[in-house]
Amino acid sequence: MKRFRFKLQRVLDIKRIREEQRQLEVALAERRRAEAVEEVASLRRSLAQCERQLRSFSGASIPVERLALLSESAARLRQEIKQSETRVAAAVQGLGLAKAAHLEAVKERKSMERLRERRLAAFREELARAEQKEMDEMAQTVGTRGASREQ
Repeated sequence: MKRFRFKLQRVLDIKRIREEQRQLEVALAERRRAEAVEEVASLRRSLAQCERQLRSFSGASIPVERLALLSESAARLRQEIKQSETRVAAAVQGLGLAKAAHLEAVKERKSMERLRERRLAAFREELARAEQKEMDEMAQTVGTRGASREQ
């Protein structure tokens, strides 16, 4: 019996590999986004602690240098937060691009799989027709032999 062979199987395999690569890229982009979000959260916690220290010193007599140092630290943390938020936005955009590329790879693979399924169905239909033809020929041969014996 003839076996089905999809002539574009290598192309389908490549599409599957590309889809897996795009999926890994999505996971990497998601990890980058999560790390950037965590960095912002960590910086905000540090800023909150710095501001609590500043408030705790209000009304108390503390060295001006210590107050200046805390104020500078708070300003630096605010700047780092802004930079980190920019990285979060870039990471979110990168994640969106990675998801779009993955979605496109999925569509390409599914399209190729639908083609394979259509060709497999056509192959099975052709095989069924060939088997039916063979059965009809055998039945005709048996019928011809039976008719010649009766005569």
